[in-house]
Amino acid sequence: MIKLFIFGIAVIGLLVFTPLGQPFKDHVISIINPAITERKVIADLQQNLNTLSKTVNEPEFQKMSAPEQLNKLNSLIKKTTTLANVVEETATKKDITASISTLIQKVIPSTQNNNLDSPCTLKD
Repeated sequence: MIKLFIFGIAVIGLLVFTPLGQPFKDHVISIINPAITERKVIADLQQNLNTLSKTVNEPEFQKMSAPEQLNKLNSLIKKTTTLANVVEETATKKDITASISTLIQKVIPSTQNNNLDSPCTLKD
């Protein structure tokens, strides 16, 4: 039993205090709160769009041949499209989570419901 406890403490220590645990923490946080993931991906998307804009306006880019420009633009657009798809997927997950939450609130009435027609409510 002590060995299992020490093993558990060691695993938790590795996950919390080493860089190995960062992807695990990010994954757990994204499951608990998808809005954090959405904000991060949107920030990455904005950064990619800024990079795309800067690349097009750079003098070095203007000096490139047409096929080189096309390859560079295609790679940047592909990255941006991938991030846009991730944003869409995250938003869909967030919508599903919100829908489930709303459904649960409808099925299980909250105690803050001010239903005056309820037989359990005292009327003045």
